[in-house]
Order: sequence, then C-alpha cells, then structure tokens
Amino acid sequence: MGEPDNRVKDMTSRLSWWTVLLAAGIAGGSILAQEGTPPADPAEAAPQAPGRSSAALPSRVDDRSGSLPFEVGERLAYRVSWAETLEAGTAELRVTSRGSKGSGAYRLALDASSTPAMASIYRLQLQCASLFDPHQGISREYRRSFKENDRTVRDRVVFNPAGKTARYVDSSQQVNRLTIQLGAQDPVSAIYLVRTLGLKPGIRVLFPIVEGGETYQADVKVAGSELISTALGSFSAHRVEAVLRRGGSLMRDKKMTFWFTSDTRRIPVLASVSLPFGSLLVELTSAR
Repeated sequence: MGEPDNRVKDMTSRLSWWTVLLAAGIAGGSILAQEGTPPADPAEAAPQAPGRSSAALPSRVDDRSGSLPFEVGERLAYRVSWAETLEAGTAELRVTSRGSKGSGAYRLALDASSTPAMASIYRLQLQCASLFDPHQGISREYRRSFKENDRTVRDRVVFNPAGKTARYVDSSQQVNRLTIQLGAQDPVSAIYLVRTLGLKPGIRVLFPIVEGGETYQADVKVAGSELISTALGSFSAHRVEAVLRRGGSLMRDKKMTFWFTSDTRRIPVLASVSLPFGSLLVELTSAR
C-alpha cells in the first residue's frame, strides 16, 4: 500500500528496539553517578491513559521485605501502543530463578510480541534472557531470540567484567570479542539494576549498554517526581529521562522517558519513547 503502511512497518520494525530500550534506556551503571546534577528541562506532563481506575496495585506490591526490590516469581506485564491509540504489542518482564548456587545471580526474562491486529502488517516475537548479579551490579550473560516476519535472529553475549571484554556470538555463530567498560549491562539486566539504585531528583548516570554486538552510551537523569495515572491506578513516581549515543553521536530519534514507582519496589509503570514518526507508550497492566 502507500506511505502510511510503510510508516507503520517502519514503526513496528523498531518494536524490537523498543523492547531493548524499555530495559536499557532506564538502566543505571557504576560508571558515573553524579548527585545533585541539575536535571534536564522538564518534560511534558506524564501521558495519562483515559478511563483508568484509580485503584492502586495490590498491597503486597509494597510489602516487599529484604534488600532487593524484586524476587523470584515477579512478573510485570505491559501494553505497547503507538500514538497512545493503536495497540501494537505486549511485553512481560520476569524474574524466573536464581543462578548457580553461591553465585548471587538471578535469571531474568523479557518476552515481547505484536498483537494479532498488528500481525497482519508486522509479526514480532522476541525472547531475551539475562543472568544478572545485583550484588555486584553486573551482567554475566545475555541471550536473544528474535523473529521478525520471516527473519530470525539468535545471538548471545557472555560478559567478562574483570577482563573488560565480552564475547558476542551472532546468528551464524561468528564470534566477536568486544571491549567493554566497567558497569556494562545487557538490556534486560539494566532495568533491574536501576531498580536497586536510590532514585531521587538530580541523580545523573552515564553507562554503556551492549546489544547486538554494538556498544551504546546512555545518559540517564532522574528529572523529577510526579503523580501519574496508568491502567492500574495513580502512582507517585520518579521521572527518568534517557538519551543514547553511538560512536559519540547522539541518537536524536531515541529519546525516552520512564516512570518508576517511588516505593521500595521501584517498578517501571510507564514509558514513552519518542520516534521520528510518533511515539510509543508502554504501560504496566499487571504486577505480581
């Protein structure tokens, strides 16, 4: 068909990038944390989803004991919409199990897919798995299986933080050795890392992200705190703004804003990703 269909295909072809951005764009690393750095200019008001209930999350969401804001069995489900109207896909973040005995690591998962309505234009199935050590703040391994229409990608990254290297294996089993910086994360571990940080307005963090054999630099700021509305109700949340750089160049079409609950779980409840042809809205639909 004409140009509108091409724009939709262009948008949906970036849904895999969105699932990466959902995790990576709000990540925190141990490269540089600057307390009291002036935040960026205030963003537009948090997007509000019309007709939502004012009920809060179940009380057990806030009754988490222990030092980590997540535990094995946690599941966070999201709806992805384009221009706040077209439901384009769904995503789910899970803490599936602990790593090997004594490692201190957790196994994390991110699954995403296009909706049946969108599948007539574009089909997406994405499964990502991460081995994350929250106590050391490092990713140990990242695997991705990605099916986009008739194209399939399977790759993995094995991190060696002590040696500042990573081993990347692409779909054809070609091996690349990457140089990484201290605090490098994969896209999934990054979202859980930021949840372990003490978020408050003024904090700014710079960190590297390894994805698809490439290294990106993220500039993340906690720009403020505000009340937002989602499908699950209204929440007090920290607004986190992020931009990405690749090879020193700012990726101007990848501006992201995320909202984390200001309670002890620090759940990402809402995200807005600006693209050249519109924006994607990512909204929490269930948490358990």
